[in-house]
Amino acid sequence: MPTFPGQLDADQVKNAKDAKLASSAQKFEGMFIQQMFKDLNFGSAPGDDESTGGANDTIRSMGNEAFADAIAKAGGFGVAKQVVRQVQAQHDLSETKQHSTKV
Repeated sequence: MPTFPGQLDADQVKNAKDAKLASSAQKFEGMFIQQMFKDLNFGSAPGDDESTGGANDTIRSMGNEAFADAIAKAGGFGVAKQVVRQVQAQHDLSETKQHSTKV
């Protein structure tokens, strides 16, 4: 199975706990990308105005959500990968401190 830049590899997802962390980080990145699209007014055609009603906004929002999730699943910008690394490092540091205080 090919990997993409920024995509989480099998070594990073060692057990169910890590898999849940990876999934949460990927969802976070998807929401982050979706918010960027919203702020950039991504998916709007020139000349779109408010007179067309809320249906266009709903469809645009759904499209942006699907697009953002697909980007995040393909590796996104590497935000999920960095979140996983940081949380794992903090966890390892916490475990190291706990073991050193028990000795």
